[in-house]
Amino acid sequence: MSVVMIDLLPMTVSQKRTVKLERLVLDHLKVRPGGKIEVDLLANGCCVLRGARTGDIRELFGLLAGRPRGREGEVSIEEMNDAIARGWAGEP
Repeated sequence: MSVVMIDLLPMTVSQKRTVKLERLVLDHLKVRPGGKIEVDLLANGCCVLRGARTGDIRELFGLLAGRPRGREGEVSIEEMNDAIARGWAGEP
């Protein structure tokens, strides 16, 4: 995971206590219109914002179908991590 530093993106809180997120933020979070966002509130007054986890555990069924058992059919950690990352990103 790489860290990208950018200048602060000031956003204004409306009278209705809403904040419009910049497109750059939504793109970075991989959130589309109508999507959900998760917020973790930290004790130091900061928060962590991320695109909501999507998907269903049932989508993993059959993931390894067709792979032979034994050493030749093992899945590497890199392949597992790639599959996990694609799942979190909502990609097939």
